[in-house]
Amino acid sequence: MTIASDIKSIRNDELLITRMFDAPRDLVGEETVVTITFANEEGRTRMVFHHAPFLSVGARNGHTEGWSNAFERLAEQLARQERNQ
Repeated sequence: MTIASDIKSIRNDELLITRMFDAPRDLVGEETVVTITFANEEGRTRMVFHHAPFLSVGARNGHTEGWSNAFERLAEQLARQERNQ
């Protein structure tokens, strides 16, 4: 599967990205929008993530699983960095 991404806007509190998928069949030609907003909470950064629209429930669920795994790996990496400081 090939994914093409374009950054549409970058602000201090938001990142907007479009993504286009070319495979598998239920994702062909699907352009989705990823919006990530950032907020300061007691000296830490909260990241709120939204990714839509999807052509099918299966496509949505697949992305949910993929992003969940990515965020778990990010949390593990940040925890390692915090322990090493």
